[in-house]
Amino acid sequence: MSDSDPLVELTSRITFQEREIGRLQEAVREQQRQIDRLTALCEALRRKVTAPPDEPLPDSEKPPHYR
Repeated sequence: MSDSDPLVELTSRITFQEREIGRLQEAVREQQRQIDRLTALCEALRRKVTAPPDEPLPDSEKPPHYR
């Protein structure tokens, strides 16, 4: 280490760590927002896939020449 004051060195490290912790906290918050959005989207898709169709499926209808 250099001849710098140990208190100054510790203060500098703490300042850096606090700044990095703040950046990491914001990244975690943003990721949680993304997870929440994706979870809601997956739930909406699950409901849509498992819901009965509004109209009969084309395969279940008779072709016009069978009527």
